[in-house]
Amino acid sequence: MLRRPSPVPFLWLPLALYALWVVYPTLATFALAFSDWDGVSPRWNWVGLENFARLFRDPVFYQALGNNLVWAVVFLLLPTSAGLALAYLLNHPVPGERFLKVSFYLPLVLSPAVVSVFEVSDFAPIMEMQMTWEDIFDIVVVPSTTPEEGLRIGGEILQRRSR
Repeated sequence: MLRRPSPVPFLWLPLALYALWVVYPTLATFALAFSDWDGVSPRWNWVGLENFARLFRDPVFYQALGNNLVWAVVFLLLPTSAGLALAYLLNHPVPGERFLKVSFYLPLVLSPAVVSVFEVSDFAPIMEMQMTWEDIFDIVVVPSTTPEEGLRIGGEILQRRSR
């Protein structure tokens, strides 16, 4: 019977990288919070809770804390709430459901087409193509009674243009 290999050897590299880039900087930050290091000099002294006592006495700290709370509410809670509301509207029957779906998905569907139009016009000189905006957006409207007649007339128009 074959023994299953242990996953532990595969975990050493990710754990080492995590320790190097996450755990070590976190612990170093906590250690520096209790020191008087200015970020430049090679020397630093342990000051304990003195930094925190000075921080809580500073009125600018409370202003910065308030600004951060406003930022967190505006830029985290509002977009998340709006996204959840839009997801609910797109997945439940509500009045104007089709309009909501079209207005939500149209930019996603239309943008590749618009980009391709610009790319074709940008690369046309490189590919030695004589292409104008009229060629890109030209639509042949053929009034006909049957699809076969429309294809025949459209083919004739395209042949005349290519001469």
